[in-house]
Amino acid sequence: MNRRKDLNITQLELSKLTGLKQPAIARIEKQVNSVTLTTLITIIDELDLKLELVPKR
Repeated sequence: MNRRKDLNITQLELSKLTGLKQPAIARIEKQVNSVTLTTLITIIDELDLKLELVPKR
């Protein structure tokens, strides 16, 4: 959510970019719903972020 706001993108705009419905974006941001990896990658890609996996130790 912070990244979305930093980019001045509304939930509605992000929903149009990702193909997700705005209420789904809201639930994801409120951590009400779990998100699939595919959906997460779609969102972070539109927010110009990347997902990195790093060792725990």
